Amino acid sequence: MVDGVQTVGKMVRSWRELRRFSQLELAVEAEVSQRHLSFIESGRAAPSREMVLHLAEHLEIPFRDRNVMLLAAGYSPIYRDRPLDDPTLIHAKDALELLFCGRLFLIHERASVSLFNWERAAALAFRRLSFRAGGFRKLGSRYGAA
Repeated sequence: MVDGVQTVGKMVRSWRELRRFSQLELAVEAEVSQRHLSFIESGRAAPSREMVLHLAEHLEIPFRDRNVMLLAAGYSPIYRDRPLDDPTLIHAKDALELLFCGRLFLIHERASVSLFNWERAAALAFRRLSFRAGGFRKLGSRYGAA
């Protein structure tokens, strides 16, 4: 076996160490035997697809890395990886645009940070997203966005 090859066992061990779990702690948390976890990490046992996903869930591994683990274990990936310009992500992209492009204003005052007119900004953001989704809904005057 080549040392540069990442096996599922090596990945589980590296994520476990990154999350600062001992084998025993992860085994208890994931409700698997420590011996089985040890066998997976050493390559003596091949984990099932469900076991890979179960351990990944308890280690809070990002979906993209879960796909890599599944591939290393010999299974096909189950999480879709979409480009940012995918049409199905337009509403999420709009929400991020509202947040990061100056629609919500942070004002620094001395040592504290406060959010300027949060209710009005949130109402305007909701109106914009609702309108783009095709279901424009008028908000009450309580938010000043009617």
